[in-house]
Amino acid sequence: MICKSTASIFLLIAAFATIAAYECPNGCTCPSSENAAFDCQRLNSPDARTLFTDLKQFASLRRLSIRRSNLRTLMTLPNLPQLQYLDLSFNHIDTIMTYGSFPNVKELNLQNNHLRVLRRDEFTTFPNVETLNLESNRIHTIDWETFRLFKLTRLYLGSNAIQLISEHMFRFTPNLQYLDMSGNRLTEVHSSNFFFSQQLKQIDLSANQLSRLEYDSFAPLYHLEMLDLSNNNFTAVPGPQLRQLAGLRSLNMSANPIEILSQGDFLGVSLEEIVITRCSRLRLIAAGAFAYLTFLHSVNVSGNANLVYISPQATARSTALQTLDASNCQLETLPSEIMQATKVGVLLAGNPLQCGCIRQELVNNQGKILDIAMAKCKDDKDASIWPLSNAPSDSCRPEPIIPFGTSVVASVGATLSIFCAAKTYSNQLIWTLPDKEQMMPKREQLIAPPTDSPDHLYGRPVTTGDYSSSNSVQRINATAEQLRFDVLLPVDSGTYQCAIKQDKHVSHRTINLTVYRPAIIIYPLEIGSHYVTVAWNASLSISSAHVRAYIYVKENGVANRAIMLSIGNPWYSYNVMRLRPDSNYTLCLTYMLGVNETIFETCTDVTTQAPLTLLSTLNLSVLFTLLIFAGLIALVCTARCLHRRFYIWQEEKYRSRMNQSISGQSFLSSNDSVASRSITYENNLPMSMSNYSNASSLASSRCTTGRRSHRPSRDLSIRDMAL
Repeated sequence: MICKSTASIFLLIAAFATIAAYECPNGCTCPSSENAAFDCQRLNSPDARTLFTDLKQFASLRRLSIRRSNLRTLMTLPNLPQLQYLDLSFNHIDTIMTYGSFPNVKELNLQNNHLRVLRRDEFTTFPNVETLNLESNRIHTIDWETFRLFKLTRLYLGSNAIQLISEHMFRFTPNLQYLDMSGNRLTEVHSSNFFFSQQLKQIDLSANQLSRLEYDSFAPLYHLEMLDLSNNNFTAVPGPQLRQLAGLRSLNMSANPIEILSQGDFLGVSLEEIVITRCSRLRLIAAGAFAYLTFLHSVNVSGNANLVYISPQATARSTALQTLDASNCQLETLPSEIMQATKVGVLLAGNPLQCGCIRQELVNNQGKILDIAMAKCKDDKDASIWPLSNAPSDSCRPEPIIPFGTSVVASVGATLSIFCAAKTYSNQLIWTLPDKEQMMPKREQLIAPPTDSPDHLYGRPVTTGDYSSSNSVQRINATAEQLRFDVLLPVDSGTYQCAIKQDKHVSHRTINLTVYRPAIIIYPLEIGSHYVTVAWNASLSISSAHVRAYIYVKENGVANRAIMLSIGNPWYSYNVMRLRPDSNYTLCLTYMLGVNETIFETCTDVTTQAPLTLLSTLNLSVLFTLLIFAGLIALVCTARCLHRRFYIWQEEKYRSRMNQSISGQSFLSSNDSVASRSITYENNLPMSMSNYSNASSLASSRCTTGRRSHRPSRDLSIRDMAL
């Protein structure tokens, strides 16, 4: 131990001596005995290379910062085993490959460089990094398992050109808590994107091109607390997807093309802060938009230049609300219910307030208007409303507020609301339908928090029983701010009148509603003998639980089968089975309201194919194939037969020659009866046996066609020759 301590002291003394003797380059702040850090800016290339060489002397360096120095590569960066912070921002680095090793680096800053592609295992030389900043590069591709960083907690990928989050991008970042992907080109988010990073607490997806969130996009993120979806293309709040985030506390939906905040948009989410600013199309905050949010304490809807109406019941039952910022909008009035719902107050500066309409509300809630000194009255030439004695006391004329204009166009089957409201909630509103029927408004029925009813999960008003267009009281409902159609029918087209009555004064506006039939076409995709696959190009926008979709199978004009479809079927196709072959059918895609009323239908005529037989399957190509196959078989058989006959002929020829070569028989006839003088008693007997054997073999080969003899004739001839 004493030796190790002595060695450490000597190393420290040597390090201090090196630091003291080192001449610091221009543009750098070099390490001192108290500060083991290098900080350099605007180095030229030779100075940067020299610095990399000199860094080998500083093995104990803890912090290194080289910015705006035109660095292009890290290949010459030496090993710095004690380095904990590395800042190489604002350079020209296009690859992170390096021969060095930096096992103790906790924070790596590479923002504003020229990185384009992040390859697999790009950061293996920084295995323990916890904060990684890759903002403002040119990254468009990230390979699988690029971030094999098990200790990474904060990742900055903003201001790049990323178009897709692959399912394995964050596979080895189980401890990731903060993710910034703002300013990219993302168009969709899938359910598997964040499956391996379930510790995420904050996600910034702002300034992308998102228009919708896939179902279960954030299902595994139970710890997510902050979500930023601002500056995207959302036309509505993605309520069903937000309900998956049990721990979500802060949501930013600013600068999206949202037109209305509807009832139930945030229902079932434990939000504490909602920010929806700079939405140029936002015109209305409906009743129940922020209702039943028991943890909500702050709502910011400022800077919405076309926001003209906030419902008195917008914040109902949100008992923890502290502040509501509605400054710099187009509000002429603000209901006293909104002011009283906040515990701290509201911000109203920058609105064209009609003080004559809300004078009493201003008097009763002057302590709740936090910026009352900056608020002005439009009806008094932009005079300040403070002190309240300056505010106009004239009565308010009963003019209706129509947020979406006097012309509305919608599709058959859609759920629609025609909005019209009075400037003061005490005024009486009367709706007149195209058939001159008048409807008195009822109090808005707010959606309760989620229960075991599936209708609550989708933010639908709970209704019981069946209904049709004949009972318009159930299908069409009137409130003090909207005329709501649960299901639009073609008969709903016409002119509607909204009348505001105040004492003896009546003011009314007309709204023209056009209900069009969408161009949905059903067509056969594939036809068989017992089935038909049909497809259609689009579907009705259905939100009502009372609408059903069917495929009717009609034969001879009579529907003999009805197949119920899922309203949310994204495939737009179905395979109709159990049909008779060679028959005529009419297949209809039908949307039904209730049991008996058809709201939309499109049909196609098809004829199933004839049943398949063996002869029907034969065609020129099949026949040609069979002929070729038969010809090949015949050719093979012929060749085999010829080869067999040639082999037999060769075998007979060979045996004949062998028989003629037997010793003593080359020049003698086999039929000669005169005994040769050279034949003695000793060789006469073997020769006789040999002749007898050859004769028997030849007779056997002629009697049995194609049969090969395996008698050892060669051994016999050798034995005879030996004699």
